[in-house]
Amino acid sequence: MGANDRGKTYITVSAVLVALSTVVVGFRIVARWMRTTLGLDDYVICVSIILAYSMLGEAVFWARDGGLGKHMDELSIQEKITFQKCFFANEISYTLLVPSIKISILLLYRRIFTVRNFRIASLIAGGLVISWCLAVFITVLLQCRPIALNWNKTLEGTCIDPKQFFFGNAISNLLIDVIILALPIPMVLQLQLRLSQKLTILGIFLLGGLYVSYFIIYV
Repeated sequence: MGANDRGKTYITVSAVLVALSTVVVGFRIVARWMRTTLGLDDYVICVSIILAYSMLGEAVFWARDGGLGKHMDELSIQEKITFQKCFFANEISYTLLVPSIKISILLLYRRIFTVRNFRIASLIAGGLVISWCLAVFITVLLQCRPIALNWNKTLEGTCIDPKQFFFGNAISNLLIDVIILALPIPMVLQLQLRLSQKLTILGIFLLGGLYVSYFIIYV
């Protein structure tokens, strides 16, 4: 056993993204600490970095012993079992990682924009994120009953349709992303700035959102 070329590529891309995220968050934390302005959003984003490293560690084991990157018909029985165990663990880590990033963004929004209507809207968005997390987490845990059926297909039991779960998960996740990215737009447009400055600020928010989406997809 050992990581194949596709598995190594996946690990390399994931490691680069996690390392880059660590550097960015590190600079952010140091800057906030020097100004004694560390907030809840900073602590939550640190939790997301820890979860990202957890997913990276799972992926390394997945590629080394679980045949990540190979076709399923090329895997041995033991590799298939390990593959499914790693996949199950990765689903749980992912379900916790995604909301932690989004909650951190919403908390940052609330630090920047103190208007009452915006804070209410951010609370509603936060409620959607937490609801998504709970719904997906419970579904992941109960997608196969008994749980061991996830990796041991010889057991008797039932599993949900993975394709339907994947599309439902992805679509709802994307819609929440759109809501979060759209939240600051009205606030920025109301600022007493030139149009070019407003567009620059909006571009920074959108660029951050695109990076988060890219990071989530590959890790």
